Amino acid sequence: RSTQSRSSAASDVYKRQFRWCVCLGVNMETFKWCVRPEFQIDSEPKVNSIEFGDGYTQRQLQGINSLLRSYSVEVKVKNKDRLEVDEFFKRHKGIHPFLFKDPFTGKNIKVICSKWPAKMSLNFTEFTCSFVEVP
Repeated sequence: RSTQSRSSAASDVYKRQFRWCVCLGVNMETFKWCVRPEFQIDSEPKVNSIEFGDGYTQRQLQGINSLLRSYSVEVKVKNKDRLEVDEFFKRHKGIHPFLFKDPFTGKNIKVICSKWPAKMSLNFTEFTCSFVEVP
């Protein structure tokens, strides 16, 4: 094989590796604000079930990512920081995932947030967010 074709093949391998790293979230933004300690985690596996006439039920998980959690969290920031938080959510538009450190497990997980209502007071703004884990 010529040197040029080996170089080209190595370049193709590098490009595939880079795309793979981006998909795993290496270049993904991380949610940097602390959530309030009172948060809720909803876990509900996606299950197909078939009931037969004799009382027997067969259950099967739907796909390989059948247990994706959702998090109901609140983020309280000073009013001077509220635009930065709002811009973060607007930049992701409810469809682009970002990394969130799960307070329950301590692991970074990939989530989306499609709704972030804000309640403002004199000194603070409180965002009520629903983070949904994505594969």
